Amino acid sequence: SAIGIVGGIQANWSAPTSNGGATITGYAVELSLDGTSWVTATANTYSNATSYTVRTLNNQALALGTQYSIRVAAITILGQGAYSSVVTATPLQSVSATETLT
Repeated sequence: SAIGIVGGIQANWSAPTSNGGATITGYAVELSLDGTSWVTATANTYSNATSYTVRTLNNQALALGTQYSIRVAAITILGQGAYSSVVTATPLQSVSATETLT
């Protein structure tokens, strides 16, 4: 899943059920504006944590209010696995004092 947060996107996922017998050492994270052309947000998180926050892309802040597609792939000593299903999220500009957070 992915949710928009103030100034970015918080991606959350489950580790793959099959890792080829190797320990997951990180994840590759990619973003897209059109779901076709992908840009690397991070080539490797160097962590087996299953969440990652994206605030910049190509050294520029994410466009607030713009929907991004996001996908991740596990990395092991054997290489990079297949990318996940695509999810979307939109970075938020700010949280209004009248909005209810859940």
